Amino acid sequence: MNRITHIAKQPLRMTRHFLQFFTGGLLLFVMNLHAVNAQNPNFQVLALDLSPSLTYDDLWNLNIVVSGSHTFNSFFIVTDVSETSIGSVLSATTSSFMANSGVTTFNSQNYHLSLQPVVNFNSGGSFSSILQNGGYFPAGDYVISYRLFGKATDIMTGEVTEFLAEYSFQKNVGAFFPPILLEPSNESVFYYNLTNQLFFGWTPVFAQNCGDQLTYVLSVFQIMPGQSPEQSVMSNPAVFIENNLPATFFNYPVVAQSFYDSCSYAWHIRTFCGSSMIAESEVWRFEFTNVLEMATPLISHQNPSKYYFRLQENLHDNFAFDITLDSLGDKRNVLRFVFTEDYFIDDTFALQYMIFDNNYSKLQEIPNETVKYHDNVYEIDFDQLELEYGYYILEVKNQKNQKLYIRFLNSEE
Repeated sequence: MNRITHIAKQPLRMTRHFLQFFTGGLLLFVMNLHAVNAQNPNFQVLALDLSPSLTYDDLWNLNIVVSGSHTFNSFFIVTDVSETSIGSVLSATTSSFMANSGVTTFNSQNYHLSLQPVVNFNSGGSFSSILQNGGYFPAGDYVISYRLFGKATDIMTGEVTEFLAEYSFQKNVGAFFPPILLEPSNESVFYYNLTNQLFFGWTPVFAQNCGDQLTYVLSVFQIMPGQSPEQSVMSNPAVFIENNLPATFFNYPVVAQSFYDSCSYAWHIRTFCGSSMIAESEVWRFEFTNVLEMATPLISHQNPSKYYFRLQENLHDNFAFDITLDSLGDKRNVLRFVFTEDYFIDDTFALQYMIFDNNYSKLQEIPNETVKYHDNVYEIDFDQLELEYGYYILEVKNQKNQKLYIRFLNSEE
């Protein structure tokens, strides 16, 4: 988020005139000082050019280097940005700060508290509007300069301001367009079933001087009650992140963490040139709804509170689910299923069944179970299998090596 301080919270026109008057006078004073004072070799101001793009926050990646001791009470910095075709873009003056011997570092994350710069936009409303809303400098050739001043106390004249160091560099900002989100569309509802896969898509970023180093990062956040999508991105840990994406689309993997039914999620895209972030999209919201239907259970006549599920010859878009209470009243996630053996039982035959994840990768093979003719009832305790939250597939083979299935949900994490 961009943080730009104006001198007074008055109407914009009045504030701008006041800023121009105040900053203009200060810059004239600075230029006069610069004309009569040589740079002090014990002080340096260095700017760190960390990204091929340029935002207002990027201006404040600075190191102040002080060699030895000094008698200054405080320091301040005057920053100027100009563009070769339009001239001066902005001028900014920081508040006073302390700097001891060694290196004092400011960056885009801490400058608003440490430096609190007062800025004057010299090129009209377009730059002011773009930069105050966290936007990027338009394409162009810029010259960025910094002047460091120290304040000391003189017993004869009072406070004295002394020019100490300057630093400037040129920066070419190429034309580029930030990523625009496409789908899932903003405020949409995604209906999940086993054949409808969640798909993310966005427009490509066109950035000069980057080439094949351009990659994207997809991040998804759960929106908690009372939060806006933007607040969830700022405050909550991501529930899913995919780094170094070369393409502008991504199919959410079946084996990734499941989203919660009827919950809202925020997502956005960040664009990187090498290791430097150059742009990010706005934040969109979608709601996740699970439309898988629960399989119809069989009711035990001996114990009506227990559900049983019959195995199927084909794997359908439904699932088995049951929670039971043990003798201590604790919840247990279990699966009870009915296996029907219609053939006469070979004395050597024993039932084996296997558990696969929802992507049909084998996870576990259950030891042999005895089988009798006709209906056989079995129970699987998920706590003993140590399965994570999600959907799984149970596969069973009968004496004729025919496969039977049922999909089940383990609701405990």
